[in-house]
Amino acid sequence: MISQITHIKLLLQNFEEYIKNDIELLKLKSVDKSADIVSSVFASIVIIIAVIIFAFILSIGLSFYIGRIIGTPEFGFFIMSGVWAIICVFLYLSRKKWIKKPAQDVVVKKILD
Repeated sequence: MISQITHIKLLLQNFEEYIKNDIELLKLKSVDKSADIVSSVFASIVIIIAVIIFAFILSIGLSFYIGRIIGTPEFGFFIMSGVWAIICVFLYLSRKKWIKKPAQDVVVKKILD
């Protein structure tokens, strides 16, 4: 009888240790996933900022170039503003397909991997 009680106590201790280790492993995995997602978001933000700066400088250059061709610098800026307005409308209309869905897929993939 004492032997069975000792075995049961040992089994419960092992089970308790297993649960503690499992919880610790779950915490470490969640920290790893969170760090991976945050670093991916940060890298994406840096790339997006670089692309925005590039597009801004390119727009200014194209505005001056178009203005020089037309003969009036102001019209070059108006034309580039119109081009950016068309791009913005296009992005707004296709935001679910091109922005929201891919972003969701990346986050879900990062979480599940």
